[in-house]
Amino acid sequence: MVQAPGTPEHVQRSSQTLVLRPSLQRVDEVLRPTRAEVDLEAIARNLLVVRAGLGQGSGVLAVVKADAYGHGMVLVARRLEREGIEGFGVALAEEGLELRRQGIESEILVLNGVYGSAHAEVLRARLTPVIYDRAQLEAFARVSLGQPFGVHLKVDTGMSRLGVPLSELEPFLQGLADFPAVRIEGLRLAHSKRLFSQLRSGPG
Repeated sequence: MVQAPGTPEHVQRSSQTLVLRPSLQRVDEVLRPTRAEVDLEAIARNLLVVRAGLGQGSGVLAVVKADAYGHGMVLVARRLEREGIEGFGVALAEEGLELRRQGIESEILVLNGVYGSAHAEVLRARLTPVIYDRAQLEAFARVSLGQPFGVHLKVDTGMSRLGVPLSELEPFLQGLADFPAVRIEGLRLAHSKRLFSQLRSGPG
């Protein structure tokens, strides 16, 4: 995607669409009289506080979707990566790809799944997708060319949002045998004794 002549810096144009990206402005360029000052050192200290309350062997995945909720995704990610954070969560593949373009090397989890034809690009960028149906597995398996890749499995335990319905979990897990390249590295779910029982008896 290239920037068209005369297009503002934060707008990129392709032959079919416009893509808006966040841009930084100097204080004297901002039209609205309000502003937020983000202290990256305070964010780093918050990470230390969170880590102090974790059990041994636990890590922190910082969710930086929606431009880190307005705090500046790239700047926040760079500062937390300096603290050795274990990974980041983003809503969209585009956010994860932008972090990679900006030099972020930590694990990046794409929380809302991957749409369209971006599956190959997601794997090339070493992003970890969240899987919630068989079609997602099939799409990634087609572009992986047999190379192993990691995913997180999202299970709908009652919120009726994205996720494998709990009633369909057992056949879904059995179907993983059709995708030998897939490695389930994590789960997104509410605690459920029934669920953990199914996972223990599912495919290894």
